Amino acid sequence: MLKNYLKIAVRNLLNQKLYSFITIFGLAFGMACFLLMFSYIQFENSYDDFHKNEKNIYRLDKIYNYNGSSIRDFQTNTALAPLLKENYPSIKNTVRFANFLYCMVNTNNFVNIEKRFVFTDSSVFSVFTFPLKAGNPKTALVKPFTVVITPNIAKKYFGNENPIGQKIYLQSRAFSKKYGFTVTGIVKEAPPNSTIKFDFLASFSSIDKIVSSLSYDKKTKGNRAQALTYTYIQLRNNSNPHELESLFPSFIKKYIPKEIYEITEFKLVPLKDTYYERDNGLPYWDWGFKPFSYLLLILTFLVLIIACINYTNLLSANSITRAKEIGMRKVQGANRLQLIMQFIGESVIVSLISYMVAIALVELLLPAFHSVIGNAYPTLGILPKREADFNIVYPHILVYMFGISIVIGIAAGFYPAIVLSRYKASYVIKGELRAGKSSAWFRKFLVVTQFAVSVIFIICSLHILWQIQYWKNANLGFNKKNVLCIPIYDNKVKDKYDLFKNELLKNSNITGVTSSSVIPGGLDNNMIFLSSDNIKDLNVDIYYVDEDFIKTMGLKIKEGRSFSHGNYNDENSSIIMNQGAMKACKWKGVTGQKVQLYFKENDKTDIRYNCNLIGEVKNFNHRFFSPTDYPMILKIEPGLMKYILIRINKSNPAETINYIKSSWKNLGFEQSFEYSYLTNELGSDYSIFQAIDSLIRFAAIITILIAVLGLFALASFVIDRKTKEIGIRKVMGASIKDIIFRLSKSFIFLVIIAEIIAVPVAYKVVTFLFQSIPNHIEINYWLFLLSVLFVIILSFAVVGLKSLKAATADPIKSLRYE
Repeated sequence: MLKNYLKIAVRNLLNQKLYSFITIFGLAFGMACFLLMFSYIQFENSYDDFHKNEKNIYRLDKIYNYNGSSIRDFQTNTALAPLLKENYPSIKNTVRFANFLYCMVNTNNFVNIEKRFVFTDSSVFSVFTFPLKAGNPKTALVKPFTVVITPNIAKKYFGNENPIGQKIYLQSRAFSKKYGFTVTGIVKEAPPNSTIKFDFLASFSSIDKIVSSLSYDKKTKGNRAQALTYTYIQLRNNSNPHELESLFPSFIKKYIPKEIYEITEFKLVPLKDTYYERDNGLPYWDWGFKPFSYLLLILTFLVLIIACINYTNLLSANSITRAKEIGMRKVQGANRLQLIMQFIGESVIVSLISYMVAIALVELLLPAFHSVIGNAYPTLGILPKREADFNIVYPHILVYMFGISIVIGIAAGFYPAIVLSRYKASYVIKGELRAGKSSAWFRKFLVVTQFAVSVIFIICSLHILWQIQYWKNANLGFNKKNVLCIPIYDNKVKDKYDLFKNELLKNSNITGVTSSSVIPGGLDNNMIFLSSDNIKDLNVDIYYVDEDFIKTMGLKIKEGRSFSHGNYNDENSSIIMNQGAMKACKWKGVTGQKVQLYFKENDKTDIRYNCNLIGEVKNFNHRFFSPTDYPMILKIEPGLMKYILIRINKSNPAETINYIKSSWKNLGFEQSFEYSYLTNELGSDYSIFQAIDSLIRFAAIITILIAVLGLFALASFVIDRKTKEIGIRKVMGASIKDIIFRLSKSFIFLVIIAEIIAVPVAYKVVTFLFQSIPNHIEINYWLFLLSVLFVIILSFAVVGLKSLKAATADPIKSLRYE
């Protein structure tokens, strides 16, 4: 019997090639989309599950009060881990990680910029599963200035030589000296699904030596090492993390002094959850964005549901053409259960064929999907592009999808099987069977649902794309075009900055050179406290710049003046505020205003500058995703520069860049010459939104493709059944235009109903997406109209083509048997 069912299924597929193609590929596209997104969600859920002690490892987060707000931060003080282990027996071990971020690493033969030079405790190898390929895990990181490296780094810096015992030298923006580290081991690279990523693991004891020797007037002493420190705790087996958390208030009272950031409690975050729990702070490892993951999940199921709806609709429509076959089987003795099993079996076969086609489609789409996901979680310019290493050949994913395919086949075939199997054989054979109203309404409901979801996707995608374009083209309050950014890692660049700047300004194609501690309008920021007669402890952003920053970046002075060259007071004690800071200080003018700039730590105020206000600059977008009126100040501080910004003419950019490179080389900097355009730096900050837009567009294309294919197939069934009616109308004098209109109107009417439903839903979705986005665009009703018109025109074209073919056919052929 099963063999006969299979033969019948194959025969029906071959007899209706167009229907079979649309049915199989429509479902396959939906399954392929589901497989891609489900595979990635599985990849996300696998983060950190390779660690043997994963269930006992927790990250320690602090919660503190600031200006009446409770803020959670995963960056903790370097002294915290030893204190905790000393006080609580339930803590088996602790591990700290710290990163000075941009580091210049060199050996005798090679110099390069590294962003994953991580300091950690020697206990890292007993707590985490990061196996050494060479070296002793118990002693490799015990001594200061020791380091283990990955095989790729060993190959990069030492070639085929044995790196053990050799020296590498480290220099960072955080300190001026160069430090030598002895290679004591080779550690296997962290897998792609690890939140903790590194190329170098250096002994944490080195930090104390480095910080204690910082010579630059103590302005960065201790702050950077502590600010970028993660603390992990390994509990003993059967220890209760909640019980340990309940003991932390007494620990805080005893050991943690009251600061401006008053710590109120510590939280233990399970290692498995740290991928998503990033809260406040600067991540330098992989991190998850839950809204993005939820969006993926919603898109995954919506596309699959749309594909299933389309499949059910086509199966339901096609089943009417097999009514006489069902009648004959009933006459020959087939019972209702056998007929139901036959229809469901055929449906499952088609579903499994679609499943195999989907696997082939996924293999074709996987590289592009990896590219989108790789850009979806930018590591804020700190790390290389995310490693999204996953595929669909994992056995459990294929098994899941195989099971889902069977369920889809059963679900899709169930409705037509139940409907057709209940008809009486006598009616069917006499030709008295007509599609019932319930069947017609069911198919119409499915068509409306498909197109409604498609329109929602299109509207959302257009609005996100429009928002990204608005951000890219918006007036930031400064001129971002034709500006090159050169990051500074080598302190020799700072020492010879004036020589380099003067050399560049000799070139007529270079119109301005300046320096800054941050990229204007970027993600990074420096903050400091400000006090004056009118306000205390105002937290402000601060740009450490040189005298030409305002001129080079095209900022506008509202009142007062800019910095002057050779002015001793400007270099030491002058600041310029934006309008937001002026408003916060409640000042009407710049004349005679004085401020103190300071840091607060351990309830102590560390005054850095006593300053005079010399100018007010108009608000500009000084930090990504921050209001332009957030208080900020400009202060000259050559020692804290991190970027050189060079404005060039549009003409001959390649020649100008070669000149800059040549000037760089002539000054003998150890740091290799590297640059980027400011527009590209700022554009990369929007990559997560571009990724979201790409995924929505991908889902929109798939759903509209499935819907259009389904509409075409459905129109084909309906129009083919009206062949004789069309012939009679033509003989009676009906025009081609009238026939096309009559055949198309019912389908277009369904599409219009779908859009009437979709538009208010899309409005709600777009409003929800934009409500938490600063500087967002207003909802554009033209985008709604364009989306609606596009779907109507596309639907009319699809149905119209089939209607035109039927309307222009020779009526004699359709009536010759009458």
